[in-house]
Amino acid sequence: MDGTLIVYDKEREDAAFTPEESIHPVNILNGFESDHNPLHINKSVNSRNQKTNPVASWKISNHRINDLAFSPDSRHLAVVTEEGSLQIINYLEEQLRDIYPSYYGGFLCVCWSPDGKYVLTGGQDDLVSIWSLAERRLVARCPGHHSWVTSVAFDPWICDDRNYRFGSVGEDRRLLLWDFNVGMLHRPKVVGHKRRRAFDERGDRQSKIVDDDPISWLGFEEDCIITASTQGHIRIWARPQEGINGSQVDLTI
Repeated sequence: MDGTLIVYDKEREDAAFTPEESIHPVNILNGFESDHNPLHINKSVNSRNQKTNPVASWKISNHRINDLAFSPDSRHLAVVTEEGSLQIINYLEEQLRDIYPSYYGGFLCVCWSPDGKYVLTGGQDDLVSIWSLAERRLVARCPGHHSWVTSVAFDPWICDDRNYRFGSVGEDRRLLLWDFNVGMLHRPKVVGHKRRRAFDERGDRQSKIVDDDPISWLGFEEDCIITASTQGHIRIWARPQEGINGSQVDLTI
């Protein structure tokens, strides 16, 4: 709740922890003030004392951390916080690589594409945002939810080096499936007064209410899609039979 991130190794024993002196300076990135993006090292991942947990301890924000995810190669961490920041951290070097703001409110969830090229976020702005690690910027905002987005996930069985499928769920009880390709991200649609790329709702997403309660988690398996609600209901869905760019999610529980 205090913006501290602690890394544990399940193979190691726990022990009393005494914070070490921070060795990294705080940088200003993307206009964030210093109290919004500290990377204060309480225990370094490269510390000599790695026999016991915790492996590392960092204070990265003055606000609550809502979600985090390791990149597929385990070199980077994507962390989202209650004040609406996405932080990309080089895990081994313990350096804050980038920090990005939400459109509005806090971020609630984050995940990486299977190839590590893109990061998805969702949150209190009711949007799914796509961030490019190579271009180091936002490349698309995806409207479609009617309330907070609580979980996002890529479908690794329908992703290749140019085409991607991902899903999102939220407090509106909806499951949305999205398809995009690299070329699509270079055909912007202007939204409001800011030039942000947004998906055309007619062709690249599928949407359906799949629960009676707000949905808190989403996962993909080879033969099914799994959702979990805030009331503890887990539902397993057969994959939709329609092809990419279908207009509805034809799910069977």
